[in-house]
Amino acid sequence: LPFVINRKEEHGGTVEFETYEELEAAFAMGDIHPMDLKAAVTKEIIDLLAPAREHFGKAEIAAKKAELDKVLQNR
Repeated sequence: LPFVINRKEEHGGTVEFETYEELEAAFAMGDIHPMDLKAAVTKEIIDLLAPAREHFGKAEIAAKKAELDKVLQNR
């Protein structure tokens, strides 16, 4: 999957990178603004963690986690 940085058209529009090296080169040349990169990385991390957040948000799992937290607190 390509790494996508969504930007407004006046800031260059959406760009896609197939490799880390392409992204690194574009950033080093100043073609990618640090805040654009930060926003894109943040979105990817949120998307990556979504299944875990959903899993641990279930009532049964949350109760088990709370129980484990209580046990670990008493150590």
